[in-house]
Amino acid sequence: MAKKFLTLNIGAANVELAEYEAGAKGALTLLNYGTAHLAAPLDGGNAETILSPAILEIVREKGIKPGPVAVAISGQMAFQRFAAIPMAGGSEKFEQMVRYEIEQNIPFPIDEMVCDRQIVGDTADGDKSVLIVAAKVDQVESIMAAGQSVGFQPELVGVAPLALVNAIRFASADPDSCMVE
Repeated sequence: MAKKFLTLNIGAANVELAEYEAGAKGALTLLNYGTAHLAAPLDGGNAETILSPAILEIVREKGIKPGPVAVAISGQMAFQRFAAIPMAGGSEKFEQMVRYEIEQNIPFPIDEMVCDRQIVGDTADGDKSVLIVAAKVDQVESIMAAGQSVGFQPELVGVAPLALVNAIRFASADPDSCMVE
């Protein structure tokens, strides 16, 4: 039996739910797709009242069964910064430098944020080009609760622009040609 995947893309004005089936050699086939307009912009406290009805509308209209889902939040809901970080000193030192960059560039206390990073390539100087992403914990938790309230189990949360880059790199015959610099 082929494995099915669900994705939930939460934009500034719309929410999109897609169902895919994994085929041979990692190919994905779109099985079902729906979109719904959000009644108001999302903020830290209204995800369940704004997002849940929109997701439920798609589920009912398209007949998509809730389950594990990968969630992409709008780039507007996250802080994204590129940094060039040297690899000198090994992986532990590298992670310390990433943490320092996060603390210097994110305008909120670090304990109120959920942060991650992705190496997107090498700079001309040999450093690593790193995309640092942070989102407010309460907003992410609110979005996850909204999905759970209609039966979805968020397995991962990403930022939409980065998810798009990763999808293009995954589908490309030459993933290194899709590096973000």
